[in-house]
Amino acid sequence: MQLRLIPDETARVPGFEQTLTALRSIPSLLYRAIEFGTVQNHTYFDTLSDGDRPRPHIREMIVRDMAKKYLERHNIAVQEDTMQFNNEPLVAIVFHYGPFLVRVLKGRNGVLPGCGNSRRRRRFYSQHPSLYLDQARRPHRSKLNLVLLWDFDPNFNLSQLWLVCPRTGGRTSADVTWYWHEKIPRPVALNVFPAPTAEEIQASDDELENMLRDESEADDLSEEA
Repeated sequence: MQLRLIPDETARVPGFEQTLTALRSIPSLLYRAIEFGTVQNHTYFDTLSDGDRPRPHIREMIVRDMAKKYLERHNIAVQEDTMQFNNEPLVAIVFHYGPFLVRVLKGRNGVLPGCGNSRRRRRFYSQHPSLYLDQARRPHRSKLNLVLLWDFDPNFNLSQLWLVCPRTGGRTSADVTWYWHEKIPRPVALNVFPAPTAEEIQASDDELENMLRDESEADDLSEEA
C-alpha cells in the first residue's frame, strides 16, 4: 500500500466518513455493479470461451463494461476516460453524482494509478472542478473529485473497493498524493439498489456544501486564534 502523508493544515476537504455519508447509496451500488461485472467475467471464461486464455486486460474490460451497463440501468449517466501508460490501457468509468465527480479505476492492491501524460487526469487529481448538467439539464460545477478503486482477488472475484480523495497528479503512482485513501466497508447484503432520486442527489449537494463551509470556517477560526 502506498503512503502519502498530507499536512493537515493544507487540507480543506471533507473527511472520508463525511464523504461516504454524503454519497448515500452510491458505494453500495458500485459494489453491486462491479460484483455483477466479475460474475459476468466468470460466466464468459468458465462456460463460454471454449477454454481460451484471456489476453491481457480482457478480464478488466469485461468487468468494466458490465459494471458500466449495470450503472446505466440504474440511471447513472456514465462516461469513459481512456489513456495509455507503458502500453497498458487505463480506462476509467466516470460519472457525476450531485457535486461529486467520480472516476472508477482498477488499482492493483488499492494502489492509485499515475496519470501518465494525461493532462485531464492530472487536473482531476489536483481537484480542478468540471462543468456538468444536472437531471434538469442545468449547468453546475463539480465540487469534489473522487477515485473509486477496485481489484480482483486471486480467483478473479471482487476483492475490495477503496475511496480516494486525490490531491495532486503525477506521471506514476509514486508521484501522486491524496488527502485520504480508505477501504469502503463491504455491504452486509448486496441487494438490488434503486437509482438515486433527485431528492437524494440534491441532499448530497447540500451536505457537501455544508461540509466545505464547515472546513473553511474551521480554518478561519484557526487563523484568528
